[in-house]
Amino acid sequence: MISEELLDDIEAQFKPPFKYDSFGQMIFDSQSNFVLDVRGWGYLERLGERRAISIQNGFGNLVVDLLNEKFGYRDSGNANQTKDLIAGRIRDEHRKHKNLEDWPKIAAAKIYSSLFKK
Repeated sequence: MISEELLDDIEAQFKPPFKYDSFGQMIFDSQSNFVLDVRGWGYLERLGERRAISIQNGFGNLVVDLLNEKFGYRDSGNANQTKDLIAGRIRDEHRKHKNLEDWPKIAAAKIYSSLFKK
């Protein structure tokens, strides 16, 4: 969950709505200030280029949708679709790599639990 204090800090530093640049895998605010770099290509490229691009862009769009939703901006309305897509892919990868103990599995589990808790 995102605390109110964190939301206040984000809003003080950046100006919503946020947007995702799929070419540079970066998130910007409405004044084109850099907010976040979406990383993970080193791990994702092992899944094949097409799938890796889809997952990395899915994460970027998910973060943007969630931030915009938190600040009362309705972008494309695809936040739930993006969440479901990413959640499914995280679950699939987790099942494939049950014995994998490196950071991607741990990060994916943490992302899944923090984003999709009710």
